[in-house]
Amino acid sequence: DVRTGKSFRARRFGGWYHLGRFDNQRFDVNGLLLASASSIGIAARYRGDAGVYGILDQQLYRPEGGSPDDGVAMFTRLFVSPNDRNLIGLFWDAGILATGMIPGRPHDKVGVTFLYAQLGRDAAAYSRDVLTQAGLYRPMAASELSLEFSYVAEIRNGWTIQPNITRVIRPGA
Repeated sequence: DVRTGKSFRARRFGGWYHLGRFDNQRFDVNGLLLASASSIGIAARYRGDAGVYGILDQQLYRPEGGSPDDGVAMFTRLFVSPNDRNLIGLFWDAGILATGMIPGRPHDKVGVTFLYAQLGRDAAAYSRDVLTQAGLYRPMAASELSLEFSYVAEIRNGWTIQPNITRVIRPGA
């Protein structure tokens, strides 16, 4: 906190509701599989959509005399929404960011993050249905995970360059 000189901490919890109409991710208006040749291809519709989320930002370390942004901070976020009308039913990411921790490089930042996205139950089932209807029997990923390392280097006052390395596990889920 800038006023007290203490580390920052932010916790947020909430939810949302949308009054619109949303397509079922697996079944048509007649209750048939959308991937089926006998489906008319018009998805069943739901009224409304909702979700809940939680976010935590926490500064873990701040060097004595450092600015409020200096030090090591972490974040995590979790979002959950209904599995029948959303492509992603669960999303979770987290990361650690170190700012001003490299001697002689007070504005540089180093970060490591991970992201996990789980397909909604019906979206994942639809993908399996498509493969089955095509006669392809292979595993279908129901989630995706990515890991990222990033470095923000100030090359001049107000100018930065940001290389990063990302590894996606089970891409295309």
